[in-house]
Amino acid sequence: MKRNLTLSLLATAFFIVINLAPKIGWGQTTDGYENGLTNWTNNGSGTVAQSTTNARTGTYSLAYTVTSTASNQDYRFSGGTISVPNNSYLYMIGWAIGSNSNANASMGIYTPSNTSASTQTIGTTLTQITYTSAKNSSGSAATYGAKFNTRQTSSNATPTTIYWDDIIVYTSTLSSVDLTSPTAATGFTNGTIASNSVSFSWTNGSDAATGIQNTIILRTTNTSASTPSLNSQGVYSSSGG
Repeated sequence: MKRNLTLSLLATAFFIVINLAPKIGWGQTTDGYENGLTNWTNNGSGTVAQSTTNARTGTYSLAYTVTSTASNQDYRFSGGTISVPNNSYLYMIGWAIGSNSNANASMGIYTPSNTSASTQTIGTTLTQITYTSAKNSSGSAATYGAKFNTRQTSSNATPTTIYWDDIIVYTSTLSSVDLTSPTAATGFTNGTIASNSVSFSWTNGSDAATGIQNTIILRTTNTSASTPSLNSQGVYSSSGG
C-alpha cells in the first residue's frame, strides 16, 4: 500500500495519521532481511551476507560485495517462482546504497527470460530501484523469477558492496509501477481527553490511482520520535500482519 504521514501533538503523545491506498495486485516482501537470507540464492561470483550496515528499515540489510565489472552479479528470489496472470506485469521495488562511487545496481527477472532494467550508477546515495516486466500476453498465467543485480562501474582495487533492503515483488494489470504517495491527511483536531482515552478527528488525503482504503493511527509518548519509513506496495495493518 502507498501511504502518507501526518504528525500531530496531543497532550504528551504523538499521533501519526497514516493514509493507506490499496496495494495493487499480489505482494511478496523479504521482511527487509530481518530473518536472514532465506529464499534468496547467489547466482554470481560476489559474496553475500546479512549486514547491520545501511539498513533502510529494521536492523539488517543484504550486503552483496563484488570486484567484477564484466557482468552483473545477480541474487535470485528462490523462495518460489511468481505466477503472473495473463495480461499482467511483474514489478520489483527495492532500495540500494553502495559503499563507493562505483556502485551500480538494477533489477530484473531470470525466467521465463533473463532480462533486467538499465543499470543505474547509485554510488553512496540510497536509491529506489524498480523493474517492470513485459506484459504477459500468453493467454494464461506464466511463471516468473525475480532477481537484483550488483556490479562495479569501473575497475577498482577496492571491492564494491551494495546494501539492499525492503525488496517487494508484486503483479498488477497496470502498465507502470505506482510510487506516488497519497496526499497528506489534514485538519487533525482533538476532542475529549480522558485518563484512559482520547477522541480526535481528521480529513483523509486523496490518491489519484486507487483512492484511500484505510487509515492507521500510531501513538508514541516519545515526542522526539521520527516518522517510520514505509514501502510503496507494502502491506500494513493495525495488528502487524
